[in-house]
Amino acid sequence: MRKGGNFTNSMFEELSDTQAILSAVRQLTGLPASEAESFGLEPIATMLTNRMSWLANDEFRIVLDEMDFGHTVGEVELQRHVELTGTTASIEEQKGRMMQEMDRNIALFMERYSWAFSPGDPKGKLSAYFEWKSEPR
Repeated sequence: MRKGGNFTNSMFEELSDTQAILSAVRQLTGLPASEAESFGLEPIATMLTNRMSWLANDEFRIVLDEMDFGHTVGEVELQRHVELTGTTASIEEQKGRMMQEMDRNIALFMERYSWAFSPGDPKGKLSAYFEWKSEPR
């Protein structure tokens, strides 16, 4: 679930528990569908992605995704698996602080290794896909 940021610098909370996914989809869409019904969601794009991945400094995952329509995009990921306790508000506050700290760590990492990253604004997979689909053939 998107928790903040923008297309260049985003923060997500990844969900793997079926009930948590169902709850999140229902909260966002109002759809009462089950996992067996793909949570009521329909695909908006179909693409094949070849992902290359490296671990840097024992914690930063560098990924490079090459899509079957010719677009390539990379990202630096930092993940934490945590068990938080408290009220809903305090848990959300804890998550927010943790994500801000992770964001600062990624920024410092990218600054330190700036020679490895292309300058300019990256184009996300879906933006590139829809541009590609709209091109005359």
